Amino acid sequence: MFRAGGPPESAEKEEGEAVLLDPYLPQAMTEDELTTLVGEAIAAESAEGPKDTGKVMSYVMAKVAGRADGRAVSAIVKTRLGG
Repeated sequence: MFRAGGPPESAEKEEGEAVLLDPYLPQAMTEDELTTLVGEAIAAESAEGPKDTGKVMSYVMAKVAGRADGRAVSAIVKTRLGG
């Protein structure tokens, strides 16, 4: 953010902090991993269509534990359930 409109020294500080924190953050799940997990959720919840989206989303979001964006999960769920 600071690169876009702030002072350069603030941007350098933020980038330095990001480098230090990165190893401690959970690694994001790949699209393939998410697709596999959504398939598992659909089977586990016996989901059959868009009406089961909430059940599938709950299952998946509990498993991803902050490693995936809800919008990405939702897009895959909608594609798989026909939403």
